[in-house]
Amino acid sequence: MIYFDNAATTRPLQLALKEYEDISATLFANPSSGHLYGISAHRKLEQVRDEMLRLLKLEKTHDLIFTSGASESNNLALKGAARQYANRGKRLITNMGEHSSVLNPLRALKEEGFEVVFLPITSDGRVDPETLRGAMDKSTTLVSVMSVNNEVGSYNDLKAIAEVVHSYPKAYLLVDATQSMGKDDIDLSMADLISFSAHKFGGTKGVGALIYRKNIKLHPEHDGGGQEHGFRSGTVNLAGNAAMAVALRDSLEHLKENREMASALKKTVADGLADVDEVVVNSPEDSSPYILNISLLHKKSSVIIEALGERGIYVSSHTACDARRSEPSSVLLAMGLSQERAENSIRISFSHDNTIQDGVEFVAALKQVIEEVKDR
Repeated sequence: MIYFDNAATTRPLQLALKEYEDISATLFANPSSGHLYGISAHRKLEQVRDEMLRLLKLEKTHDLIFTSGASESNNLALKGAARQYANRGKRLITNMGEHSSVLNPLRALKEEGFEVVFLPITSDGRVDPETLRGAMDKSTTLVSVMSVNNEVGSYNDLKAIAEVVHSYPKAYLLVDATQSMGKDDIDLSMADLISFSAHKFGGTKGVGALIYRKNIKLHPEHDGGGQEHGFRSGTVNLAGNAAMAVALRDSLEHLKENREMASALKKTVADGLADVDEVVVNSPEDSSPYILNISLLHKKSSVIIEALGERGIYVSSHTACDARRSEPSSVLLAMGLSQERAENSIRISFSHDNTIQDGVEFVAALKQVIEEVKDR
């Protein structure tokens, strides 16, 4: 098997799985229980929370809420902050390159009467800080910009974007760091809210976090027992969160070597496809080493992806949340690419689990499949 869909999810690290199993077996008490066993579980939970903030060098300025993943984190950040600070202003700003877990909550808030601005993105998939500056005003309370685009791998200039946002004292910046967490050495201290999922960097599924600046309050999205500082009620997944911390620590410790492997692998694939007239690359040259997005000029990507899958090679069309739909990639359309290129794109995404040989075999298989499949 060659698995090149790591932007959708990664293989859980053995260290993370072991931590999950150990905690599940030896410290399964509810962290909210008042007995000594529950207190021990609560103490471990707080140790995990503190460790993650320390790993990200945010322990002095930010706090952390454990969630079920980036989608929940984005919903809590967007709806929670918008509703909490509606008396300050009701203007919310994002861009058309964002994940659906940002775009759809904002569309829902628009139905509630919030003013939502969807900025364009550049031809290389980024948010232009000056375009953002032109959209800001005194009623803006929240801006949402991802660190790395999940479809084409473009990096946003978070420093420049944060400077624009924070020139308006009432405005907060949410950074969806799902595709950069554990993979990029990005200073996230400039962000007021940060969302991510554990399974993107070797943790287990159904686990994630929302990091928020300590002075921020959030309107809770659901009521209950008041766990997670009152912002996210429900029994906390201690084992999953502990495994997430282990995965994050391991990813950061091996960040340089993992990036070098991903870069070499991406270059192998890109160079191998350079002489294929059927293929055009959509990712910018300075995009994440973990993501390569291409389009097919005359073939249907769905047919190619299926044919590769029959050979035990797994890639995706675009984001996993939308992969089963027939719509073209909204990100590629927002970049100004044609309907045909947006409809027939393939996202190839790598991890340190992959090898250079995987890349060589993938290129050979893709060339063969392209020869075999009829034009659309």
